[in-house]
Amino acid sequence: MSSINKLVNILRQKGVLKSENITKAIYAVDRIDFVSADLADMAYEDDALPIGEGQTISQPFTVVFMLELLDVKPGQKIMDVGYGSGWQSTLLSYLVGEKGKICAFEIVPELCEIGRENVRKYGELYSRVKF
Repeated sequence: MSSINKLVNILRQKGVLKSENITKAIYAVDRIDFVSADLADMAYEDDALPIGEGQTISQPFTVVFMLELLDVKPGQKIMDVGYGSGWQSTLLSYLVGEKGKICAFEIVPELCEIGRENVRKYGELYSRVKF
């Protein structure tokens, strides 16, 4: 079983991952693209990981919990405060679809470019995010 499949199974077993749309987003927006190369072997762990400047990419449980509560619908416009690595902004971009928009804010200058570059890896999803 692949590492991402293990993570999805863990999140389902913990009862936090319920939505098929969020499951698809987790597969489409690979967390490994949002962590540093030296932490790639930990990308699918259900843990927060450092991204620099004392900040972290949130634990997958936390991200999925918030997404499930938010109940994102296609076409929505959503504000993401503190985009950090860009993972959640990209997941949100996937979930709002072609007609949706994400407005992402980050106040830590060093993370602004890191997050933007991470989201840029996802072409069309990047085009839906305004930084």
